Amino acid sequence: MLSGATQLGAFSLGSAATHMSAGTLRALVHTGAARMADFPAVPNMTEAGFPNSDSETFQVLVAPAGTPQDIIDRLSKEVIAIVKRPDVRETLRQTGFSVIGGEPEMLRARIAREVPMWKEVIDRAGIKPE
Repeated sequence: MLSGATQLGAFSLGSAATHMSAGTLRALVHTGAARMADFPAVPNMTEAGFPNSDSETFQVLVAPAGTPQDIIDRLSKEVIAIVKRPDVRETLRQTGFSVIGGEPEMLRARIAREVPMWKEVIDRAGIKPE
């Protein structure tokens, strides 16, 4: 896009934010559920007329099945404490991440909601593994 070879692209905020701020890329819409803090004028997909199309990538910390619950609880507590630190939140925000930092149950609920949703999208699109 920056070279002019194409007029439309899809990017992560981390890779596009500098160019958006500089005016060399113009954001048309974003896939998150809420407006972006650094770019509040950019509508999300629902606001642009595409309801139920929120799609945010996310980073998670996982442990092997069978990890003792006390270890899971400790890791969860420590990671949540780290991502709540203002310096960490700011660093992550500057690289395009929205920080949630929730309990393991929150992740389980998201996976339970999104796996069937994306399975339907894949099935309806006729996408087959190669």
